[in-house]
Amino acid sequence: MFNHITNIKYDINRTKTPVDAKNIFTYAYILKKYMRDSRNIVHYVLQSGDTPENLAYRYYGDPKLSWIILLANDIKDVYSEWPQHDTEVLDTILAQYRPDKMPHKKLKRIDQLPQLPQVGFDGQVVYVENTDKTYEWAAGTNSWNFVYNGLPKRATYDQEFTMTLNDYYAPTAINVSTPTSPEPMGGKTITVYRNHTAVFNVWFSNQTKFYLSTRAIGAWQKNAYVGEYREGLNISRLGDGVATWEVPADAPDYIYYHCSDTGASGRINVVNATSQHYVEGTDSNSLDGYNGRGAGNLARIKDSWYIWNGLYISPQTDSFRSGWIPLAKELRVLPLDIAKKTPVHYTHNDLGHNISNESYALLENVERLSYTMFSRWDEKHKENEKFREIKIIRQEIADKFVKEWKRIIK
Repeated sequence: MFNHITNIKYDINRTKTPVDAKNIFTYAYILKKYMRDSRNIVHYVLQSGDTPENLAYRYYGDPKLSWIILLANDIKDVYSEWPQHDTEVLDTILAQYRPDKMPHKKLKRIDQLPQLPQVGFDGQVVYVENTDKTYEWAAGTNSWNFVYNGLPKRATYDQEFTMTLNDYYAPTAINVSTPTSPEPMGGKTITVYRNHTAVFNVWFSNQTKFYLSTRAIGAWQKNAYVGEYREGLNISRLGDGVATWEVPADAPDYIYYHCSDTGASGRINVVNATSQHYVEGTDSNSLDGYNGRGAGNLARIKDSWYIWNGLYISPQTDSFRSGWIPLAKELRVLPLDIAKKTPVHYTHNDLGHNISNESYALLENVERLSYTMFSRWDEKHKENEKFREIKIIRQEIADKFVKEWKRIIK
């Protein structure tokens, strides 16, 4: 086609040395009445894989006459005004709806974390995720003591206890105090952590010894040390001094502290050093606690993806789980699933009118049954399909058409 368009002098490089260039503003168009006359044209529905070149070869015997087909249909950009091949449509959707390239909310879990309890046990360490703070329960004040910002550190699980007798000569109870609960409490249940250190500052007497046992309270026998437990303990049967216990990984869930010549004793809870995570308020890092609000919004939990279904859910609800739809797991299918489940609008099944996503969200469930979603997938295919029907100038007048076009274009 450009072989027949005249040249002009144009300083394309701005060097004040004009060169010959095609006058791309030269254009000849076909009269509409000519294209409406069935004696001049045939109607054709493009199939997947059709190109202007192979149609020109089929109808005119020369692929170089493809410009006639483009001119007859006023197509100036074959890339945007010619239907894409089915595989090209698929590739476009796969590229456009890659979830990692789209705005989305990264969440940590599905279920909400529990609220920080009002009461803990002495020495219990917890982490409040949404404020990023570590707390330790102090039985002496019946409150959570702030320790520091961030996750619990290893040293937080190391415990220190001061063990004294309630009566030096005729003890009936072992008093226990800690740095966070300095008020002594008789027979107090305490907690230690496996693979961490527990220090016992013992203030008994030369006659009364401190020791650990696997036997419960009431199993005591004077100076018999029944069920004595020594694993990880640097010293046992201590009257005065410091006993250090490196709590073994396989330590029993319950150990008991005793004094040797009386029945005074108490229980030790042995737990793993994994702090429970809690939240204060709403857990917005969970699928349960995050409001997707707008239709088509995405959320991700590790390798799992979810899309908001477009329904309105009150912000005061306890759970937003019902608003999230799980998406396909396979990476190749995932963009297609997103395109098919992301609405452009909703169309009434009988009346044919469209309503916005926001209007659909506010409908009652029974009203929603009258509407069908028009998705991004549908939009892409409809956009591609609108170019399917073209007109082709009949083969028997093609030579005459080309001669006339050449005459006018010059």
